[in-house]
Amino acid sequence: ANVQWHFVRASMFSPYVGGGLAYVRAGGLSSGDLDLAGIGTVKIDKKLTWDANAGLNIGLGRMFAIGVDAKYIKYEPDSKAAGGTEKLKFNPLALSAGVKLRW
Repeated sequence: ANVQWHFVRASMFSPYVGGGLAYVRAGGLSSGDLDLAGIGTVKIDKKLTWDANAGLNIGLGRMFAIGVDAKYIKYEPDSKAAGGTEKLKFNPLALSAGVKLRW
């Protein structure tokens, strides 16, 4: 869930910034190497965290736009395995682009 502030919505180039909350779930990690090391499957905690994003909409007439967006998610979950608990730092940056339809 994000809130965005668009600087100049009616312009051909409409940059924006935003931020909000992200609920992140990750599956467990398993491999032959982890088994061989005696660690086994690593379970990763789900977490509610914050995110920040920025982007640009480029208008192509009244109804269409091209949008580019970047979103940074602060995701540092705990992991649990046979060797104990460790803090992980993933912190992904998601980049996306697409066509937007306005009505």
